Formats: sequence, C-alpha cells, structure tokens
Amino acid sequence: QSEYSLRAHQAMNLGFREPVVISNAVDPEIFHPPKARANLVGRKLRVISASWSDNRNKGADVYEWLDRNLDFSRVEYTFVGRMASELKNIRVVPPVPSHEVAELLRENDVYLTASRNDPCSNSLIEALSCGLPAVYLNSGGHPELVGNAGLRFETAEEIPSLLEQMASDIDRFRSRILVPSMENVAGRYLEVLGLK
Repeated sequence: QSEYSLRAHQAMNLGFREPVVISNAVDPEIFHPPKARANLVGRKLRVISASWSDNRNKGADVYEWLDRNLDFSRVEYTFVGRMASELKNIRVVPPVPSHEVAELLRENDVYLTASRNDPCSNSLIEALSCGLPAVYLNSGGHPELVGNAGLRFETAEEIPSLLEQMASDIDRFRSRILVPSMENVAGRYLEVLGLK
C-alpha cells in the first residue's frame, strides 16, 4: 500500500520477488471535492480529523494537546469517529456512514491526522479526495499520500503555526492534491496479476 509498508515488511526479513506498491483509492461518487469552497476571509479555519479506532496510536495524545492549547477563537475543530478521551473544545461526532463523513469533510478546510505508523490511511485519502490539504504527523505512509499538498509535524506544539501557514496559502495547497483514482488502482492490480 505504500513504500513505508514495503520497507516495514522488508525490515521483518520478509522477502519479495518483485514487489509492487499500489495505494488505496476511494469511491469518487462519495468522496469528491465540493462544487464551491467558502472563502476563509472573516471566519475561523475549519479543521477536521477522523478515526474509527480509539487506539492511542491513532493520535489521541496530539488531539488532547490541541484541545487544551489551540486558539479556538481562530480555529473550529471537528473530530469524527471514536475517541476514548474527553475533549472539551473539539467537537466530537460519533462514527457515521461514509456519505456523512464525506459531507463533513467537504464542510472543512484542512484535514489533520496524528496517527502513528499508518501504512496507507483511508481516512487521509478520503480527506484529500474531498479537496482538503493535510497537516500530518511525519509517520507511516502519510508523507507519500500527501506529497506537496500539506505540512508535516513531529510534535503537537508545531501544529498551531502550521495551521496558520496553511490558512495563509490554502489555495496553493489545495492545487497540489493528487490522489489515485479507483480506475487507476484497479488497473494496477490487473497489471500485476497479468490480466491487462
């Protein structure tokens, strides 16, 4: 699913004859950009995160820090999915079907993910497919998926300034989003299987 996951398997001494990396893709009928984007002038930056697992490796420590330290007079933050922690300032939306996730993504400006060692995050691909540039933990396959359409962080303390940077040049980050199409991914599988 990513160069990161290939390297991780090789580090476990798993040998591959002719490895091929094929990323995940999303249903474009569900996950697509909005027809129009609301201007950022005069309003808060809308940030969203999502996770269906409440495992601590999905970034709970980062979301907890943001809930305590982010300037909520400048940022509106939504978390969709499962969260074991109690958040006071970040709006938490329990798990919802894919269509509703996509609608929530399209209502926001930036996707933020703090998951660790995630080989190929479907949530991140869904957000990018909905036109959201990303602020992401420099871990796992995130850098490969985001490319130049976002900003990476190593610690939570970096995030507020990265969000400011993202807000100041949001259109440029949006224009850099590249996501694989379902058709392309299916074609790659057919090629690997010798069916194309």
